[in-house]
Amino acid sequence: MTPARPLPPTAPGPLLLVQRVCVRRGGRLLLRDISFSVEPGEVTQLQGANGSGKSSLLRVLAGLVPVEAGSLTGPAAPCVAADQRPDRAYLGHHNGLSPELTARENLMLGLRMEGGPRSAAGAAPASHQASTQAALARVGLAHGANMPARRLSQGQQRRLALARLSLAPGRLWLLDEPLNALDTQGEAMFAELLHRHLASGGAAVIATHQPLPAPAHHTLRLTAAVSSARQTTDVLTP
Repeated sequence: MTPARPLPPTAPGPLLLVQRVCVRRGGRLLLRDISFSVEPGEVTQLQGANGSGKSSLLRVLAGLVPVEAGSLTGPAAPCVAADQRPDRAYLGHHNGLSPELTARENLMLGLRMEGGPRSAAGAAPASHQASTQAALARVGLAHGANMPARRLSQGQQRRLALARLSLAPGRLWLLDEPLNALDTQGEAMFAELLHRHLASGGAAVIATHQPLPAPAHHTLRLTAAVSSARQTTDVLTP
């Protein structure tokens, strides 16, 4: 099996440290006193009823929603040095695909947006071609590499979004219902992608109503109304 792209060297300490974060939207306090940390090799699962703020918290971690109070620090935090990219990758409810581009072209576009190298003629290097083909194979879409994304089923589009995620350099994955539209085979493929990511020093914060392929290392339970959170640590055994 072709190996996934290597992650940056792992620095000591948490990838993300969230301290007493509060978020207000439309004049309403949405999240209050959210505190937790994310270490390399670990999964933190967000739990809570609909409307408890799971998706909003992920968007905060991704830098898409500002905080009113508190802080986010670490290599994956939204606010890093101007010459650095946050060490994270985000996948929300929507797959974020370009419908008229083929599956392969969507992955190549993702690589270009991450600032990957290009040849003097402007073409993507052979290494990118190999990486995209391997990523498509990992999610069972090698046969549909030249098919426009709009012609893929909902499950196939979700697989393609996960393939693009696997090519992103960020060590912290922020995932909002990543198992949506996936069948049993697709769920197994996601489990393998997540396992490879964690084994290479990555981490993940996942909001999902569905069972994860393996128990999370930590659980952050959000309560409805004005959401606060309590992080618990699950004892995992081999």
